[in-house]
Amino acid sequence: TAYMVEEYIVGDLYHFDMHVKEGELSWFGCGIYNCGLMEFGEENIVGSMMLVPADENYCKLKNCALAIVKSPDFADGIYHLEAFITPGDKMIMLEAAARAGGGLIVKCYEEMFGFNLVQALLESSLGLPYSADSKFSAPYIPHFWIYYPEKNRCLEQLSQPELECTYSIKDESNVARSSKEAWIGEFTKVLAYEPNLEL
Repeated sequence: TAYMVEEYIVGDLYHFDMHVKEGELSWFGCGIYNCGLMEFGEENIVGSMMLVPADENYCKLKNCALAIVKSPDFADGIYHLEAFITPGDKMIMLEAAARAGGGLIVKCYEEMFGFNLVQALLESSLGLPYSADSKFSAPYIPHFWIYYPEKNRCLEQLSQPELECTYSIKDESNVARSSKEAWIGEFTKVLAYEPNLEL
């Protein structure tokens, strides 16, 4: 009998996504997952919140991406990577894939920055002109997405928080795979980064 033992990693799980063109980091974005994605199979809600460029961990992940792109013969394209950042501030890589991020990650980047990773890849691959600049400017409003697991129940409504701040939700169920419920929305910086703040 064969066994495989893996270390249990304590820390927050992040994803970072990038477009690489002519050996350079053309565009970068990242976010933090609310939990491990395997938990979706255990009927838990999963999703992620995009980070703003001023966030400390945004800078750490971007520096990591810049180092990766400098690797010899690193191919052009779009990439989705995942890494833990431990309480001791150590970064541990989990996944690297030559594809766009799953869920509603690409859609969130487009809503938040006005940049579509898949469209940029297509246009640059075909030699068409494209802009690697975000259409929107700072201050960016952090966006999030979530998938509700499919259960034998009906989601009638999503409660709005009783906070004096901007909060909007869009039903993106048609984007979700299968018949799972999917939501995309936005928080103000206060709600996103100070969730326990009493207003």
